[in-house]
Amino acid sequence: TIRENILFGHPYDRVKYNNVLAACALSKDLTLFPAGDRTEIGQKGVNLSGGQKARISLARACYSDADIFILDSPLSAVDAIVQNEIFTKCFLGLLRHKTVLLVTHSPEIIASKFIDRIVEVKDGKLMDKAVLGRESTDDMPSSIDPLAARRGYPVIGDDDNQVLTTDMPVYKSNDYNTMLSPSTPHHGESFDVFTPVGPHLTFDEDAEVSGQLVLDEGRTEGKVSAAVYKAYVEAAGGWGTLVGVVGVSILRQGLSIGSDLWLSVWTSTVPIETPLEFQQHTPYYLGIYAALAVLAVIATAIATLATYGACVTASKTLFNQMTDALLRAPMRFFDMNPVGRILNRYTTDIGAMDVNIPFQVGSMASVSFRTLCTVATAMYMTSYLGLLVLPLVYVYVWMGRYFVKPVRELERINKITKSPLLNLMAESIEGVLVIRAFGDNQRRRFQRMHYRNVDATNESMFAKEVVTTWFTLRIQFTSAFVVMVVSVALVMMRDSLSPGLVGLALNYIFSSLSMLEYLIPNFAQFETVMVGPERVVEYANIAPEAPRVISGAVAHDWPTNGDIAFTNMSFRYKENDPLVLKDVNTLRSSIAIIPQTPVLFKGPLRNYLDPFGEFGEADLWGCLQKVRLADRIDGVEGKLDSPFATSTVLTIAHRLDTVLDADRILVFDQGRLAQCDTPAALIGAGAGIFFELCHEGGYLDKVVSSQSVE
Repeated sequence: TIRENILFGHPYDRVKYNNVLAACALSKDLTLFPAGDRTEIGQKGVNLSGGQKARISLARACYSDADIFILDSPLSAVDAIVQNEIFTKCFLGLLRHKTVLLVTHSPEIIASKFIDRIVEVKDGKLMDKAVLGRESTDDMPSSIDPLAARRGYPVIGDDDNQVLTTDMPVYKSNDYNTMLSPSTPHHGESFDVFTPVGPHLTFDEDAEVSGQLVLDEGRTEGKVSAAVYKAYVEAAGGWGTLVGVVGVSILRQGLSIGSDLWLSVWTSTVPIETPLEFQQHTPYYLGIYAALAVLAVIATAIATLATYGACVTASKTLFNQMTDALLRAPMRFFDMNPVGRILNRYTTDIGAMDVNIPFQVGSMASVSFRTLCTVATAMYMTSYLGLLVLPLVYVYVWMGRYFVKPVRELERINKITKSPLLNLMAESIEGVLVIRAFGDNQRRRFQRMHYRNVDATNESMFAKEVVTTWFTLRIQFTSAFVVMVVSVALVMMRDSLSPGLVGLALNYIFSSLSMLEYLIPNFAQFETVMVGPERVVEYANIAPEAPRVISGAVAHDWPTNGDIAFTNMSFRYKENDPLVLKDVNTLRSSIAIIPQTPVLFKGPLRNYLDPFGEFGEADLWGCLQKVRLADRIDGVEGKLDSPFATSTVLTIAHRLDTVLDADRILVFDQGRLAQCDTPAALIGAGAGIFFELCHEGGYLDKVVSSQSVE
């Protein structure tokens, strides 16, 4: 949650926490979240804007109460109002007795008289380390009045209530409440920002809040559904493949039993044949026995290859289906499911499908047919004594059904506990610099969190082993009891049974028991390993987003001009969420988006610039030259709009100097389009959000000098 990120393991102090929120200009933002500071921010802060991430990171540093703060441009992602608010309340207020090393490219801050030392770094070298006097600010742009709108207001926390004086009047807009500004009279030191929430939601300290973004990982209960088995069989090649695998397994077992039967037929001729006849018939019997053995070996190889081939095919197919589904999943899915949970599917579950299931299927098929044939043979050879096997089979099956319930659920729990483990590892690797920056206490805290996750995983594994041992012990006790009963019965019936029949009965009873001891746990383990396909199929059935290409939605030659029009369009992240853009009056291949945080992929630069191979060498080098990357060419003139002279550029920015030269400016407030006009018209109105932003940032003089404003 936001609060957990700010506290970062430190004990909660309400007064200190409130002061940090106010100093870092987070109060208004928290009122916009459904659960205030209890709102989950998601993996890598996906629920936050760039400015909110920067301010929460700043608040985390402030709450740590360190002596030295090294801040890497935390104000670059916020607008002028919030920038000045943080500079006044945080740097000049909350941190007034601290050493602050601020990295910034803001000329307003660099020109401020509150800066003690300015150090310029160029190409990794310090250009000037001297303490600069105020005369050094004469070289700063004179059109920008640094911190102009903040003069005339007290620095929060100053004991002497020092006032920054200015003759510039204060401009206010009735339709824009700068809630975080100290110029707003009802937001002073006494403003309580403890867990603020929207007007539609209230909760207390112990209440369960509705700010959850990352969903709890679901766990299916009960038997693995028939739909999962069906999906797995279809992924393996269909029902024909299943019939083929079963048929080959039956053939293999039949040949194995056939060789045993032929050997018994061969040995039965010893009493009725003379030695000469037996010697003459030996090549015949031996040849057939050898042929059956060779065929059994071939059938075993074919059955093994068929079983493993079908299982590997199923694993590949489900892997591809899950990957395709994730690539087409709505972006909100990744906001609500951390990367550790997804990695768990690709590691633990796919690993089980690649290794455990083929072995389990092959072993189960072999043992099943061997057990069936052994039990049937025992019943045939021992006549009515073989009927003793039937209640034994029932007892074993009952114990197996009793055993599979807990071991199946423990397997599911074990897989779920691995997701937080992987997720924390991914987050720790991503934020290792932050963890180290906050000292050994934070390092040890994250180690303890990791140990807890490891313990949770080991607990489920240990419980599973305990249950398995419990079952093995009881099934062996049962087998021993049956052997004792049969042995006593055979001894009591010694007068009516021949020694050979007694030996045969004992042999098959022992064989049947060993087979059943192995078969029942095998069936239970098979349902356990099928939890892997169950979880993969769950992700393979994710509802996809809209099709990448909607046929006939736009003309083939679209766009023919540079106009961009939105008509009554509203946006929300997911169903039932509040609208984030409201009534704004299509992403296609002809529109390119440059996100706030660029994403670079491993591979040659050519593949990154032209992944589909649609452009020539000259085009690629031309693009590199336009962005000054071709051999770091320094002679290319022009600003950002120079390479886009023939294109329509839609810029989303907090920095006013990046949009002052735009043809038209759209100002959004709480998701609604508040203003839309040229910069000159917006400034000429003398009021409004854009006018306030320019005034707060000291840009009015610059805009007036560059625009014809009456």
